[in-house]
Amino acid sequence: MKRFLLRIIVCLLPTLVSIGVVGWAYNEYQHGRGGFVLGVDLVGGTILVYEVDESKMTAEARSAFKVQHLAEALKRLIDPDDLKNVTVRPTGSGSPERVEIILPTGGKHQADIERKNWQGVLSEARTKFQLQEALETRQGDKGQLVEDLTKAKEAEVLAFVKDEKAGKGGKRVPDWPDLVKDVERKFLPDSRESLPVGTRDDDEALARRAAMALRPQISAWVDEKTEQGGRSKKMLTGDEVENIKGLIARQGKLEFRILANSVDDAAAMEAAALYFAPLSTEPTTKGRDLSLAPARRRS
Repeated sequence: MKRFLLRIIVCLLPTLVSIGVVGWAYNEYQHGRGGFVLGVDLVGGTILVYEVDESKMTAEARSAFKVQHLAEALKRLIDPDDLKNVTVRPTGSGSPERVEIILPTGGKHQADIERKNWQGVLSEARTKFQLQEALETRQGDKGQLVEDLTKAKEAEVLAFVKDEKAGKGGKRVPDWPDLVKDVERKFLPDSRESLPVGTRDDDEALARRAAMALRPQISAWVDEKTEQGGRSKKMLTGDEVENIKGLIARQGKLEFRILANSVDDAAAMEAAALYFAPLSTEPTTKGRDLSLAPARRRS
């Protein structure tokens, strides 16, 4: 038995390590933190295939063109930080060349996890910043969440200021500088800078200044709670897929040309030639012939 012990350990140890890795990956996947990296065929998504239109390229451009460079440029455009799990690669062979863009959406499982996580962030934000009403910020919109929290705190400061000035609860009505200090103590206890006194009795301005002083703290908290940290890649929503389609559609080269021919536009071509004839025969008069100025304005 002893002579087989080492062999048993050698066989059993990789198996146990593999089971541990699979268990960890399953737990991470269930909580939306990565784990298994599933293909678009398993989690759902969109595959876009774009074909290069070589008929609009010059011979020189066609000879210098490399589809790999196009794929790399599209990757930098769509997912420069490689956080959206977007795959851009040349596909097929021969002419015309094609580029395949794979946009994973994560399926129902991922969507449910992201929705649950976002609701958790909103709930925690309400508790953290002591808000009276629940937040209804659109999922994933970090900038709007910062804005909503800032506005909520501004409204809270304004209500506090009005209550203090009204002597609510039988309190003594403080002078304006004292009221500013009260706002600092209640809403900015950790701030190293004092609020400017500002214009006396301008309640809205005071509330706005206090909210803006809180904004860096709010922004840092939102970043911390929604940060991907580069560990896991973010799945795309349906709206983001549509935005990427629009982004790709807007790329390229736009050419504006005025086309004329001697049959349909003979009169216009003759008038244009007569108009510019003095400039071509007498270069020194360019910019000084006053008789040309009215014609330009009329056109």
